[in-house]
Amino acid sequence: MNQTPLVSITMSAYNSQEYIRMALDSVLSQTYKNFEMIIVDDGSTDKTVDIIRSEYLHDARMHLLVQKNQGIAATRNNAIRKAKGELIAFLDSDDYYLPDKLQKEVDFLAKHQEFDIVYCGTKHFYENRPDVLYSHQGQNPSGDVFGELLKYFFGQLDTILIPKRIFDKVGLFDENFRDSEELDLYFRIARAGFTFGFLNEDLVRIMIRKTSLSRYENQWKMKEHILQVFEQLNNEMNLKDRQKYNMESKLKNLKFKLGIAYLIAEKKKEAVNILKNLRYSLIGETILKSFIIFIYVIPASFLKFLFGQSLRLKHRLLFRRVN
Repeated sequence: MNQTPLVSITMSAYNSQEYIRMALDSVLSQTYKNFEMIIVDDGSTDKTVDIIRSEYLHDARMHLLVQKNQGIAATRNNAIRKAKGELIAFLDSDDYYLPDKLQKEVDFLAKHQEFDIVYCGTKHFYENRPDVLYSHQGQNPSGDVFGELLKYFFGQLDTILIPKRIFDKVGLFDENFRDSEELDLYFRIARAGFTFGFLNEDLVRIMIRKTSLSRYENQWKMKEHILQVFEQLNNEMNLKDRQKYNMESKLKNLKFKLGIAYLIAEKKKEAVNILKNLRYSLIGETILKSFIIFIYVIPASFLKFLFGQSLRLKHRLLFRRVN
């Protein structure tokens, strides 16, 4: 890698008129100047495209591709295909970079050649309180991270700087997955032997929208997709690796979480169908059968409230205010 490689920053935009200026201004404010910005508008029906064309395309580094709605995975793939840079970065249209994000990550990869990919830390903010920042309580591993990825997701896509050659090796985002296409990509990257390096600086700001707080009602969709990713991964593994990584237990745990998510969405039939097929020890079976009976007895509205509150509590515990 040369000292000042071209960085291709890719963005999928959809009805982003309220936030996209914040995101694009943060790109133009980068101290690292050798970049191109590839924005793919995924069929917006608001003024997103007008804002980009009238306010940003005067800069030769800014590029816009407008397409019919195809979904975020396809949109990201189209941006990567158009990219000319040696390194690929990502930015959601409602988030933003700190000014030295690109420079510090390029420098990190140049200095730490034992790592193929770099990702940095983040701070989060609510859309109605951008001045109040929160830190996500989680681990940030480096090196061979496949085992850690099986336990928890880390390194949001906005934080990543990745050589384009890695996509040539492992492929682009799988457009069959929704909400979990990043996890699937990370699994493929890690299994191919590429290493992740964590840059311990919070160089990205990520928005938590009001609508995100009520998304617990739609958790079942996300958990279905995560389960699909793990099931595909399990099918690709040999028996030795399945045993090494305890895949049977992980799939069982994901199915149980999906059952709970179905309950929150008042989908009792789907919840019972997935829970009753789980296999545990004798004590575990007894507890599970009791839980299924509990599902039938307790009103759906109460279950929705109970589990919704527990998810909100989990959210509060994961995000700690830092200012």
